Parts: sequence; structure tokens; C-alpha cells
Amino acid sequence: MIQRHKWSILSLAITIGMGAAIGSYTQYQYRIHHITSFSGVPTTLGGLSVFASVVPGGIAAKKESASMVSLIAIVLGALSIAFYTV
Repeated sequence: MIQRHKWSILSLAITIGMGAAIGSYTQYQYRIHHITSFSGVPTTLGGLSVFASVVPGGIAAKKESASMVSLIAIVLGALSIAFYTV
């Protein structure tokens, strides 16, 4: 399955990895610096990570002939901007 859906798995890995990185950054800023307004800081990085996860999802849809896994990767990548805006 990994060989057949490697582009979809790459897209999902980028989405999950960037979500974890931005979540960790937000927790660090809140706990150490007591910053409660994160509206401008992670949004740019979140927008770039959405682009970085949707592009491999699009490649997956083309190479994997629009399988369900590739479509889920595209949808989660596109909707993940909701998790990056605080």
C-alpha cells in the first residue's frame, strides 16, 4: 500500500507534521512568553504548508488515478488551514 500511495502518504505526512510543528510552536509561545494572540505568526507558515501538502495530493490524484486516499489527502491538506489559524 505504501508503494502504491506514496504521494498521498507524503501529502498526509506534511499535513500532520506541520500541524504538530505549529501546535508545538503555539504551546511554546503561550507557556514561555505568555503570548495569547497568535493570529499573524503561524498563518503564513500554515498557508505555505497547505500549499506544500495540496501539491503532492494533486500529484497523487493524477498518478494514482484519483484514488480515495489521494482525495482524502487533498481535502485534509486544504482544510488544514482551519487548524493553523488560532
